[in-house]
Amino acid sequence: MKLNQDMVKKLQGLDDAALWQQIRSMAEGYGLKLPEATPAAADLAKVRQALDAQHISTVEAMRMINEYKRRQC
Repeated sequence: MKLNQDMVKKLQGLDDAALWQQIRSMAEGYGLKLPEATPAAADLAKVRQALDAQHISTVEAMRMINEYKRRQC
């Protein structure tokens, strides 16, 4: 998934709660339901690191989401 650099900079500048809300909103657009609770800072650091890569594989994004959802149960 190629990322728009303006969007990446915007997302990286958000605090954890706002970043999570954006992620939830994007996921909902694809029919995915994510928990409302903001993940740990370490989990969101992984998201920010993935954004730095400028290219995120769909498989990697889904792995991160599924790992987080599994820990929430």
